[in-house]
Amino acid sequence: MTTVPIARPLNRSEILLLKKLKKEVSDALKRRFRIWTFIVSLLLGVLFAYLAWHIHAGFFKFIFGTLALFCFAFIIFTPFELRKIRKRMAEKVKRADDFLKAGRVNVVAIDARQIALAEEYEDEGDLYIIEYETDHVLYLWDHGYNLQKRFPCRRFEIYETAFAKLIDRQLYTISEKIEPVIINRETKWEYIVKVTWPANLTTEQIRFATLVDRYNTIGVH
Repeated sequence: MTTVPIARPLNRSEILLLKKLKKEVSDALKRRFRIWTFIVSLLLGVLFAYLAWHIHAGFFKFIFGTLALFCFAFIIFTPFELRKIRKRMAEKVKRADDFLKAGRVNVVAIDARQIALAEEYEDEGDLYIIEYETDHVLYLWDHGYNLQKRFPCRRFEIYETAFAKLIDRQLYTISEKIEPVIINRETKWEYIVKVTWPANLTTEQIRFATLVDRYNTIGVH
């Protein structure tokens, strides 16, 4: 991005979101894994192993043997996976707390001139092409369909990566939603497969109209 990031105070909605996130994750960390789950898995594993050992029919021997392996694997590997999950959750709480204590977040403010939308064709997500300066465009992917409610709009802010990952939101929208220039989804798919697949939040120096025309005509013969 050529636009310089700025640090601004967290707004009320962001503070509430961070507090809610911190509480939900903290509450989840307080919950303990029930030991009876391991006991049940152990008993089932022993039962399935016993059946696999004594049953001579090949198909059922395979089924019960496989089930026994799953039960024993659950007992062995689950504690390690739970430890990694709890570590990630604790880090998430710390990051949320750090942002709340700092009271600020880095953003890139965008005042768009034009915005084009190429909706998902396969499972690649929606692609927004944003002219943020004359002959300069920004590529923005919406893989989780999180932007459809209030985007596109002309004025918005792009969150810094750490904050965006924490709250699972790329943008903070400021102005009202607008109607974008529509790009054909089929020719868009053909363009990104044949020519280039732009990475999220990357920019390119090119005329907006020229780029939109390329996306709309690459598959037309």
